[in-house]
Amino acid sequence: VAGTHGRGIYVLDDIGLISPYLYVEFESGAATGTVTEIDEPIFTPPRAATMFLYRNDVPSQGQGMFRAVNPAYGAWFDYWLPDAVDGGVRFEVSDASGAVVRMLDGPGAAGLNRVIWDLRHDPIPHDTTRYDVPNLDSGPDGPFVLPGEFTVVLTVGDERRQQDLTVRPDERLRVSEADRLARYEFTLELHELKRLAYEEGGAAYDLEREATEAVEALEGAGDVDEDDLERARELAAEIEEVADEWRDINSDVRNWWTGLLGNFDGGPSTTGSLTGPSDDQRRRLARLTDEAGTAGEQLDGLDEVIAELRGLSPEGG
Repeated sequence: VAGTHGRGIYVLDDIGLISPYLYVEFESGAATGTVTEIDEPIFTPPRAATMFLYRNDVPSQGQGMFRAVNPAYGAWFDYWLPDAVDGGVRFEVSDASGAVVRMLDGPGAAGLNRVIWDLRHDPIPHDTTRYDVPNLDSGPDGPFVLPGEFTVVLTVGDERRQQDLTVRPDERLRVSEADRLARYEFTLELHELKRLAYEEGGAAYDLEREATEAVEALEGAGDVDEDDLERARELAAEIEEVADEWRDINSDVRNWWTGLLGNFDGGPSTTGSLTGPSDDQRRRLARLTDEAGTAGEQLDGLDEVIAELRGLSPEGG
């Protein structure tokens, strides 16, 4: 912490990166500092990160509410680059078994840089140009990792720097190791269902848009047989029904207020849980998995439907 006689206060939250290269000299009551030239990439050991959930709330206190921004959640990776690196840098995080759990890109600016890992696995894709985002969507984030020991590798061009990282549980929570493992395995399974619902839902929404455009084209054509137009509307309705099934599944999985993911990760005004799943949550996941299987079969069955609809278009498919 450094003060400037009322003109400002500067706080460096972690000087571990530059402290081995920092030289401070005191003369006549004044301090001057210099940093030794650093001519190679440096990646300092990250501090242990604690896994917890913020208590989320939406207060109604008007202008009586004042608070500062909390420090960024997760593990902080501080690194120094002697020169700018085109294309930036990359971090690879592996668990104790050697499995890669997260890949992160970082800035390639010369000097001090920081990348923050949110202690989660890689997110799923999130192309909103074709994916119909559910109401109160919890987003594409991956599940939390299981607390333990991790290896973090920084890649800068052809050079690599490696450090160890500890992710620890919140010791104030009375959650057993077995309960933490049960939560982890359950959220991994839930994450795979979320990925499936995203992919299958996106495919269903694509077909639905194509069907809508095909019907609109027939309606706008001058000399269309009414029977063909009615048949096209029936086929489009079949496709819409399947797309709606996937909308319901995506909402039941991803909605942070009522969805299954919200029970664990919470949302803007709800707090999740770091405990294991209940019997009811297990039954709910099993039901959603069955519903996704049925909806997947229905989606596969749309091949003939969309082929017939294309044959009715003014261009004849």
